[in-house]
Amino acid sequence: MSYKEKSFIYWFAFIAASLIIASSMGIMTMYRNIAVMAEKQNNNNIRVTELYNYHNKDVELIRQDIRDIRNDQKEIKQDIKIILQKVRPG
Repeated sequence: MSYKEKSFIYWFAFIAASLIIASSMGIMTMYRNIAVMAEKQNNNNIRVTELYNYHNKDVELIRQDIRDIRNDQKEIKQDIKIILQKVRPG
């Protein structure tokens, strides 16, 4: 084997090894990033679920407050009727 052939084989082997190492590093980085993204997505899903549950509790509290206000309005209306009957008999 001549010197040129030997240097070409070394050159080719160096390029092939560099490509294999670079692709291996790229694949490991990709898998690591996928794991990080999956963890972030899981945390976001948990956060969205917590916010949804919290929102539902808030909505229920607001609905209960509206019911209480309506009941209070009915009581006030009855009290006003009684007061008007006492002020204006007849």
